[in-house]
Amino acid sequence: LFSFSEIIENIYVSHIIDHLNLPVRNLKNSQMAMRLKGKLFNYDVSLSGFYGYEHFPFPSEIIILPDTVNPLNSKAEIFLELPRVRSIGADFAGDIGDFGVWGEAGVFFPEKIVTRIISPFGEDSLEILSEKPYWKWTLGFDTFFWDGAYLNFQFAYGFPTEIGRDNLGNYFTGAFEKPFLSDRLNLRFYGVLEVRDFDRFKETSGNLISTELSYLLNDNLEITLGVLSLNGEKESLFGQWKDWDLGFIRIKASF
Repeated sequence: LFSFSEIIENIYVSHIIDHLNLPVRNLKNSQMAMRLKGKLFNYDVSLSGFYGYEHFPFPSEIIILPDTVNPLNSKAEIFLELPRVRSIGADFAGDIGDFGVWGEAGVFFPEKIVTRIISPFGEDSLEILSEKPYWKWTLGFDTFFWDGAYLNFQFAYGFPTEIGRDNLGNYFTGAFEKPFLSDRLNLRFYGVLEVRDFDRFKETSGNLISTELSYLLNDNLEITLGVLSLNGEKESLFGQWKDWDLGFIRIKASF
């Protein structure tokens, strides 16, 4: 959402102390939501509205405390708050032939966030969230094949963690599953292509690729082997996580 290194450029900080200030529990800080559902032809549709707080905090104040004698003691204190937001959205879901289709869109009206920065150089402020409204939307489809294979594709403009008109990315996601051995063995592929700026595709793209192989030993026990790979340039979300590739074993037991 914001780059702390850019905010405190030219000042060395060895560690960060953060404080999350949650809204006071009173009527003034109440959150409200409403959803109206219905049918339009063969599609499920709904309209929704929300007034409340974002789930991800922003810094309202940063205090930088460098130590010129021992730089390893230099620190910064960050005071975080949840910004208010209003949103209006709509969604639909239905079928076109053998394909299930869905989509949703919402317009968000965020609260303006100006961060106060206190350092040895004085006091300054930086706007890190504009009050300009912005859109997020998703469109996707899925289908089953005659042999039990499943395909899912979706395009999303803006992740839930992305807030603000200038912080949204484009995400193309795809998933494919194929069962074997009477559904006891299941192979899954999942991938995401991220593009933050189509005019600068190479510099702003990243990807996530996951493969899983699951085996159902009996009705109550399933074992899964999987790998997850993250790649991309430093301006992409996945590029910032590219050193976090992993392999895993998951055991699911039902009682």
